[in-house]
Amino acid sequence: MISLFLIFMLMPIFYLITNSFNINTNILKHLIQNSLFEYSFTSFKLVVFTLILSSIIGIFSAWFMSQNTFKGHSFCHWLLIIPLAIPSYIMAYAYTDFLQYSGFVQTSIRLFLPNFRLLDIRTLPFAVIIFAINLYPYIYLICYTSFSLQSKHIFDAAKILGSNNIFYKIAFPLIRPSLVAALSLVAMEVLADYGTVSYFGLQTLSLGIYKSWIVFDDKSSAILLCLCLLIIILIMLLIESNARKKQKFYSSGLTRFTRKKFIPLRQSYKIWLLAFTMLNLALIIPIYSMLRVLLQENLDFYNWPMYFVWLKNSLIIAGLSSFITVFIAFLMNILLKGNKVLSLATFGYAIPGTLLSISILGLVGVFSKRYDIASFLSTSIILLIYAYFIRFYAIAHKGINSSYNQLSPNLSDAAKLLGASKLKIIYKIYLPLLKNSLLGSFLLVGIDSIKELPCTLLLRPFNFDTLSVISHQLAMDERISELALPALTMIFLSIIPMIILNKQITTSQ
Repeated sequence: MISLFLIFMLMPIFYLITNSFNINTNILKHLIQNSLFEYSFTSFKLVVFTLILSSIIGIFSAWFMSQNTFKGHSFCHWLLIIPLAIPSYIMAYAYTDFLQYSGFVQTSIRLFLPNFRLLDIRTLPFAVIIFAINLYPYIYLICYTSFSLQSKHIFDAAKILGSNNIFYKIAFPLIRPSLVAALSLVAMEVLADYGTVSYFGLQTLSLGIYKSWIVFDDKSSAILLCLCLLIIILIMLLIESNARKKQKFYSSGLTRFTRKKFIPLRQSYKIWLLAFTMLNLALIIPIYSMLRVLLQENLDFYNWPMYFVWLKNSLIIAGLSSFITVFIAFLMNILLKGNKVLSLATFGYAIPGTLLSISILGLVGVFSKRYDIASFLSTSIILLIYAYFIRFYAIAHKGINSSYNQLSPNLSDAAKLLGASKLKIIYKIYLPLLKNSLLGSFLLVGIDSIKELPCTLLLRPFNFDTLSVISHQLAMDERISELALPALTMIFLSIIPMIILNKQITTSQ
């Protein structure tokens, strides 16, 4: 059973690796001479500078929040993670309209300085800023947890020995394994992005794969670029795994975790300033920009029937993929009881959507030579659900697995002694006890499904546009006023689950 499941999950990667051995050497030379260096170097710069900026924001905010408590601490914590709800490409569209020559900022400044003009904002530095604002919460959340779990005894001993810099000498070195994991996650998110880099015209590996396969119909070059991107991701995963393996910190059962120091409001103004700055940059300004251009249009003539079709398609695909992913993750955890081999199935989250979609399309081509399935798959959402399932299975698996491992095995043993069947144990015991983690996983997968662009763009059926796809298409056509409503809808559809999750976490504490 587990072998079939792993084959089902890893089949696109097997296709990519096996087909990479059949590449023509002339194509390889052409790619190396003309495109590979530019794609790789641009991706490298984008990743490195994003990691630096997001680390500065995430690490220091996590340290302050983990060591101090104040009035509104939980709300401030929520404000710091809210940027995760906003797709980076929506931020790119909004800021381009907000800061361009005819946008609100430059138009307002030219009232006082007639010759004022900003530089072009569709550049790599501005993309770095957008990615850092959007992705720093990954670093913040992981580092916040690590800082909070550090032993108070270590800090007390350091103070007795005269150490004046607890953060740099004690706390920061102890979180390096977690920090490496967070940095790897951010790097993979940047490498996987298609919407922002395509809108800004940045020649990254992800954009190169899409252009090679779809625009130039050069499948060999696309497979080679996919392989390069896959190798980079595997290297990052190995670095993360090695960092965790070499640095393990254990604590006894008597360990006291760091107790937060209560501080008055006047001493917490810096973190509040940071939180509201991130809220404004990630949420308020994009929403204001989209609302401004939307209200300038005559909404009576807006294509409302098509808007509701896009909304319906987004909700259908997000709901179906979330339900299937969470349901299968729940069953796999219960039936296989945390089999370590099952963790291989979570590799899909590290695969960029463009790479995964190209591999799935290649698989369809292989099977279509033997079976007439291409016409059926091109008119259904099966491929899209398959891609979402591979991409987001890790989210559901880890959320359910962490809660399942906390349940005592005596529960199922006692039920078996009382004559309960396996199905009844699942329905009567595990389902009620895991309902919160199931709901949380469902919402998280739903958020990512609504925001996912490359998979939806490449694998959707004909005439099946979602909010993410139509926003991208309208943005590429510079029809900002028309994309405003789909973009705003995506933002609110992403924020609502985060509010529910935050309330769920707060009430459970």
